[in-house]
Amino acid sequence: AVIAAVLVLLPRRALTTAELVGVVLSLGAMSGSVGGLAGHEFIHRRTPLERLLGVAVYGSVNYAHFRVSHLGGHHRNVGLPGDWSTARRDETLYAFLVRAVVDGAVGAFQIEALRLRRAGHAAFSLRNFVVRYAAFQALLWAAVGGLLGLRALAVFLLTSALAVFLMETVNYLSHYGLTRRVYSDGHPEPIQN
Repeated sequence: AVIAAVLVLLPRRALTTAELVGVVLSLGAMSGSVGGLAGHEFIHRRTPLERLLGVAVYGSVNYAHFRVSHLGGHHRNVGLPGDWSTARRDETLYAFLVRAVVDGAVGAFQIEALRLRRAGHAAFSLRNFVVRYAAFQALLWAAVGGLLGLRALAVFLLTSALAVFLMETVNYLSHYGLTRRVYSDGHPEPIQN
């Protein structure tokens, strides 16, 4: 709600460059810290409303596919070489960020595509959460840019980039160097708390 309010107010105010930078830093920091933690908790909840709130929080920073990527990919593969959200030992934050963001988005699509194929549906359809979300996101960008101007769109995208940077930095720190053995039968060792 705060991001939307700020974007709506931007065309009505003549802000200096320093003020615009402050807006992006403030919104990005809050969205990536408080918002990231709240969104993470909500996507883990059982009720549809709470999960929807989690998707809305991540969607407010252009990262709603994280729900699928996190629950369907990271939870199964944490500590394994195929997990895009587990930082490898000696991997830089920046190398991790590229892998987590790109592979996380591609992985989310693949997870949804597999789910749909098993149910007898096409992968590229609005039944695919990632496709549906991407279409919504494109419409949102067009609406923000068309109704509120390119400055508002730039603030929205920069705020989102900072928020994602902060959220994935937390993942980097939380899972750095974590490894699970894979047994000779191909099964990984169980996750332990």
